[in-house]
Amino acid sequence: MKKADKCEICGLQEKSALHSHHIIPRCDERSTNTPENLVSVCASCHQLIHKSEIIVEGWFLTSSGMKFFWRRKEERPIIRIGIIFKSDGKVDIL
Repeated sequence: MKKADKCEICGLQEKSALHSHHIIPRCDERSTNTPENLVSVCASCHQLIHKSEIIVEGWFLTSSGMKFFWRRKEERPIIRIGIIFKSDGKVDIL
C-alpha cells in the first residue's frame, strides 16, 4: 500500500488534513506501524472511526489489487476470505 494522497473513506484530497489510523489499535501488542496496519483518513473520518460510527475492516487483496474496506456501524459486516501480503514477506489468510 502506498502512502495515500486522499482519505480512504470520504475521498478528501487535502494532504494536510490526513491522519494515519492504526487498523489494529496501538494499545494492542500486535499493532505495528507497517503499511498493512495503517490507513490514511481525514480528521473527520478519523473521529468517526474512534466514535465507532465507522467500522474499519482492513486491507484486502482483490482482483484489482489491495483495497481498503470499511462500513458504517449500522451496516452488516461482509464476510470475506482474503490474503494479506505483509511488508515482511509473511502472508495472513483471513
